[in-house]
Amino acid sequence: MTKLGLELPTIILINTLFLGIWALFVPLMGYIADKIDTKKIMMGSALTLMFAAYPALSLLAVPTVQKVLLFQSILTLIGSAFVGPTTALLTEMFPPGISGVQAFPWATTWAIPFLGVRHP
Repeated sequence: MTKLGLELPTIILINTLFLGIWALFVPLMGYIADKIDTKKIMMGSALTLMFAAYPALSLLAVPTVQKVLLFQSILTLIGSAFVGPTTALLTEMFPPGISGVQAFPWATTWAIPFLGVRHP
């Protein structure tokens, strides 16, 4: 039993439901981004998440089942709007002549200063 009075199978069912909604919305948002603009959709969802994060988290100050469902709905919609166009954005970043194998050394070289990786 959780603080909300829900059993574990109920919580798993709710999470599975929202995972299904996520799976439906990610390709839909990718399609919408193809029609509008990939960068605009991703920037809009990132800004929306930035400004909606605090009000959304404040819903959980006094948790109820309805508030948790609303919170999960908000994150599912905004998150799928960001993740949906990601593939299109990555294909725009690299020219057609560069394969994933060719891009890997570039990506790791770029990431080394940020990750703090040191070689002996």
